[in-house]
Amino acid sequence: MAKDVGHPNLGGRPTVYSDDLINKFLDRIMDGRGLVSVCRDKDMPSKSTIYEWLADKEKEGFSDRYIKACKIRAEVIAENMIDKIESVELDKDAIAQARLELDAKKWFLAKLHPTKYGDKPDDSADQKDQDTSPVVVNINVKDASKDA
Repeated sequence: MAKDVGHPNLGGRPTVYSDDLINKFLDRIMDGRGLVSVCRDKDMPSKSTIYEWLADKEKEGFSDRYIKACKIRAEVIAENMIDKIESVELDKDAIAQARLELDAKKWFLAKLHPTKYGDKPDDSADQKDQDTSPVVVNINVKDASKDA
């Protein structure tokens, strides 16, 4: 494996793709952090490097692992929301602050995974990766009237 000298304009941030670096990055995503937040860490690649790796066909396994890590992140955020609800103090200021935080996280989860956390959740969303392409059905009216 090549020695990582880092990017000169980013203060030595790692830029060489390695399993160890990817595992650390994905662990932080699965802890509930976002890509931008993780990439702010000095020992992590810049977000542009991560985006390049996600687009790189030779690193296709990374894309799959990142998608799975993001799904786990959503679960962690949802579980943390439950913990927050259970631990909030019963005074007006604490309740208002908790409500603001939870509403923002709820919105975020609904945007990330609308089939699971949106206004109309789909219970089967966890069981399969859904194809969101439209389904086109052509019905010939003459043929349909024969069955009527």
